Amino acid sequence: MENLQTLNLDQLLETYLNTLHEQETIEATVKVIRDEMALRLDKEGKKGTVVGDYSITKVIRTNFRPTIEQARELAATVMVESIDMQALRRLHDQGVTIPNTTQTEFVLVKPVEKKE
Repeated sequence: MENLQTLNLDQLLETYLNTLHEQETIEATVKVIRDEMALRLDKEGKKGTVVGDYSITKVIRTNFRPTIEQARELAATVMVESIDMQALRRLHDQGVTIPNTTQTEFVLVKPVEKKE
C-alpha cells in the first residue's frame, strides 16, 4: 500500500473505494465458505465440530418482529421506561453536561446523488 500521507484527497478516495470493493469481494467469499461449512455440518448431522484450534458451530437465531398489536394478542408485551434521546440532544446542544456521554468521530463517504 502506498504511503497514505503522500496521497492527495482524490487519490485517497480512489484507494478507499478500491479497498471497499476488495472488502465486498472478500465478504462474498467468506459467505460462500460459511454456507459450505453449514452444508457439510448438515450432511454430517452435526450442529458443530472442532477442527484444529477452532470450533465450527451452526447457529440458528430466531428474530421476532411482530407488530405491537400482534404481540398484545399473544400477551407478549411489557411496559418499559426508556431514555428520551431527543431531549438529551436538546439539553446537550444547550450546553448541559450529560453524565456518561462520549462522542465518536468518523469520516462518512457516500455517493453524491445527481439530480437529472
